[in-house]
Amino acid sequence: MNPIAYKRCVSRVLANPVLLSGVRLGKRVKLFQAMQYLKHPCDINTLASELHLKEPYLKELIHSYVSSEVMTLTPDKKIIVPDWTIFKEAFLDPELTYLRPFEKVAPILEKCFEENGPAGYTHDEAPYVLDYVRTLRQNYNIPLAMELSQLISVHADSYTDILDVGCGTGDLTIPLASTLGSSSVYGCDISVKAITAANMASYKVDNVSFGIEDIHNLPKSWGGKYNVILMFDVLHDLQYPEKAMKQLLNVLKKDGILIIVDPKVSSDPRKNIGNIQAAQALTLSTWWCVPSSSCDHGSGNGVGWGWENKEVFLRNMGLNVRSRVCLIKSDYNYAYVCRRK
Repeated sequence: MNPIAYKRCVSRVLANPVLLSGVRLGKRVKLFQAMQYLKHPCDINTLASELHLKEPYLKELIHSYVSSEVMTLTPDKKIIVPDWTIFKEAFLDPELTYLRPFEKVAPILEKCFEENGPAGYTHDEAPYVLDYVRTLRQNYNIPLAMELSQLISVHADSYTDILDVGCGTGDLTIPLASTLGSSSVYGCDISVKAITAANMASYKVDNVSFGIEDIHNLPKSWGGKYNVILMFDVLHDLQYPEKAMKQLLNVLKKDGILIIVDPKVSSDPRKNIGNIQAAQALTLSTWWCVPSSSCDHGSGNGVGWGWENKEVFLRNMGLNVRSRVCLIKSDYNYAYVCRRK
């Protein structure tokens, strides 16, 4: 990459507070210092070993850099900074700052990066980044709910009973219930704080209710109860996705549909190059999704798990994907409509 093109990539990152917070994190965990010290390109596993950092955390962060093109990958997966002089002037010399929500969780996340540090953290332990994501989505919840309701009406044989798992504070569940007034909609989440907020926000909507549930251990009394199950921005956050999916299939009616909405990011970082949406999703994933999915020594998947691996996972769980669509024309909201095989 020539210097002019590289400066353009660096400028895009400097203008994006989320991506800039990701670079600040790399600086804090001494990634760039190690890359300069080693004086030759290394792969992610070598860097993780050299720095005594957890590989899933470092991989997600570096893949965000590759997407934004401030770093590149060689064919043998070595990590390279195209121009250290430009990189240093933009990112290493100035004292970079975190976005305020990121600043609050940074001390916890930096510990999670460490080889012997905490596995991860939950929403109730560190809600700040997820709360920030809520502000990014607040203008899109109603359009998303409308498009989801259309998907449901087209693909579901019936939709009297709808379950929204991992519903958080109900920002999408409540407008979805309002749109589908004849349905009974139940939102559940493991976070006490999120469900408390959802119950407070839903008092004007009669056909929605919320409760605290663990997706890995749903009530047996729910067997075959729901026509439609929604997982919005949840699958890649799960510690044990296979266990969770078995639970969901137990509570889904035989002719029911499962709608999974997740970012459309590739597991191959080269396919994300130049995709700022992917770079932002991977950065946010480093701050929230990887820590969430790593709790209790879980999968550590995050957004970087990729749409390719999700497709394989769904097939292995006995599901057929009947439709794929980007809701509100955004790769952040890539919807899979699934039925049992």
